[in-house]
Amino acid sequence: MSLSPRVAAPTLAGLQAPVRQELDAVYGAIARIVSSDVPRIGDVNSHLLRLKGKLFRPTLVLLSAQAANSRTEQDVTLAAIVELIHVATLVPRRLGGSFAVAPRAADRQTPCSATRSRSSWVTTSTRAPSSSWPA
Repeated sequence: MSLSPRVAAPTLAGLQAPVRQELDAVYGAIARIVSSDVPRIGDVNSHLLRLKGKLFRPTLVLLSAQAANSRTEQDVTLAAIVELIHVATLVPRRLGGSFAVAPRAADRQTPCSATRSRSSWVTTSTRAPSSSWPA
């Protein structure tokens, strides 16, 4: 019985090589998308832009466009948007993974807390929901 030769796993750099030029433009597109004249937002955006990631998701977007032979000028913008969505999902985890949920106006006198389960947020209150509370 002969064994097939092992093939080395591809590296991220190797996967990104065909779209390296577009990937280099992704951070510029992100900066353009999140630019703001509001100082506090500008500070947060600057911090986020310093956190350079692997750009795996934008790589998939750009390689997909290349594989489908449908490259457009919007590919870099789309790749930047995908990266921003990914970063937005990381923010709660970096802030500690749990939030105090503000009670709705009808329940402001009632203590309220939230915990994160594996699949969804669970909000608890010490009093029964009001009739206006959605089922």
